[in-house]
Amino acid sequence: MMADVLLLNARVLTLDPAHPIASAIAVRGGRVLAVGRVDDLREVAGSITQTIDCEGGVAIPAFHDAHCHLLAWARFTSGLDCRHIDSIEGLQAQLTKRAANAPAGEWVRGNGYDEALLGRQPDRRDLDAAVPDRPVRLQHRSLHLDVLNSKALQTTGLSASDDRRVERDPATGEATGRIFSAGDLLRDRTPRPPYATLAENVSRATDQLLAWGVTSVQDASFTNGEGEWELFHRLAAEGHLRVRTFMLVGSPHWREVCRWRSESRLVRHGPVKLMLDEATSDPDDFRRELHAARKAGRAVAVHAASEAEVATAVDALRSAPPGPLPTPNRLEHGSVVPDGLLEELRGVGATVVGQPALVSERGDVYRAEYRPEQHGWLHRARSFLAAGVPYAVGSDAPVTEPNPATGLSAALHRTTKSGAALGRDEALPVIEALRAFTLGPAEAVGVGCELGRIRPGMIADIAVLDPDALNPDRESGVERLVRATIMEGSVVWRAGAREA
Repeated sequence: MMADVLLLNARVLTLDPAHPIASAIAVRGGRVLAVGRVDDLREVAGSITQTIDCEGGVAIPAFHDAHCHLLAWARFTSGLDCRHIDSIEGLQAQLTKRAANAPAGEWVRGNGYDEALLGRQPDRRDLDAAVPDRPVRLQHRSLHLDVLNSKALQTTGLSASDDRRVERDPATGEATGRIFSAGDLLRDRTPRPPYATLAENVSRATDQLLAWGVTSVQDASFTNGEGEWELFHRLAAEGHLRVRTFMLVGSPHWREVCRWRSESRLVRHGPVKLMLDEATSDPDDFRRELHAARKAGRAVAVHAASEAEVATAVDALRSAPPGPLPTPNRLEHGSVVPDGLLEELRGVGATVVGQPALVSERGDVYRAEYRPEQHGWLHRARSFLAAGVPYAVGSDAPVTEPNPATGLSAALHRTTKSGAALGRDEALPVIEALRAFTLGPAEAVGVGCELGRIRPGMIADIAVLDPDALNPDRESGVERLVRATIMEGSVVWRAGAREA
């Protein structure tokens, strides 16, 4: 059999324990045909074989983001980027400027604000002072808090809502403008971008992901339902969505999945996404919903960031109905896990999907808020693996930028923006870090037999990195690491690799 593509002169890290290292890869029909030495694989090169000289680069399974919000990240740049605004006054000035340049009547959107930079949480009065005459929606960096101005509260009808997620001043009873974990509450009350705009944003986001070596993502949005399922299919069919997308199904919609259209090459199902918020969730309601999904044979992915949320999730999983699952049960984030919960996590067989990039992005805040002896509890990695808890990595984009270089550096070094260490003992060795960004996500969504390794028969999704990209002494994770990205055997992005 002749190869369609032959990658030569690479340092191949296959993540296949039977054949961990090679120097060449042959691809046919979108799958890996053979892996071995250059001299061994030349015999499968024919007259039409595309040969790529990797020039000593490192070939790995392509990166796979195990937890992101793809549509939210694609739309992120259409609003005001608030991630680096460092005062309430600065925020107000930018919102006023944004409103002045927007068409009449259009909502003003701000994304990614950080109260640690602003000095406090903003409220509707802060937004009213900046933009009094049109609706404003400001979204927190976590995606779990929105702030509306008075005009937006009136337009959405939430100023009179008795929903407990709408925060009210205990003295006056008036809405503060802050709305917690209420994406579904706002979904049909706020304008959505037209399809053409969204398609353009998704196309641009896809191009960037492929340039970063990412060929698969898992959209973990709690609001995902049939509308998003159809949207992903349309975006893929029209060529805007060019990365493989596994859509986790929001808890309100999982019972309907059997009536949806079938999966496609690029758009597939993920587990049921359950939200757990220690401030607002009823533990009994949460447990009933988790048990219902498990009884129906569905795996669950539970949003559980805090220590209390992780403990509640573990308790519910422990008492869940047994039975085979198409994918593992998961805990999304597991941001704070004390030592005592490690064994319990192993006992329920849950995969933890973490975000090591937050060690870099928020590590200095964590160092100030948590005692030194607790630093190892934060965004664990090595101790999960040591305890036998499967571990995979996601970006949680747009919470962090979905550039795996940043997360990989954080996983290897556990260094904050200021250069301080945060729980250095939780740093991962190179191969384990690489697994967490490739094979771990594939196994977390039940496709470890197709993706995440470079071995014969696997889908040929490959990233070719700079020769020193995985050097543990390389401190910077924000430089470009990728020379070429190959998806299903086709070169979909290229920088340094050349065709021979």
